[in-house]
Amino acid sequence: VVLVQFWTTWCGYCQGDQAAVDSIERELSGHDFIVLAVNVGEEAETVRDYLRRSPRRSRVVMREDTNFIK
Repeated sequence: VVLVQFWTTWCGYCQGDQAAVDSIERELSGHDFIVLAVNVGEEAETVRDYLRRSPRRSRVVMREDTNFIK
């Protein structure tokens, strides 16, 4: 099972969910369960700075390409 969380460093809701999502991953680790925290559209350095201040237990995936098909 994979839980995908889309997030940004400036999102208050995302920051509020971070502890709960990390807790779920901690509780279910070793039971074929992972969390992928997908950062949407921010520069890598912005995300790294944020993670230094607020580390995540889950795997963080960068989504830097924000081109949309029209």
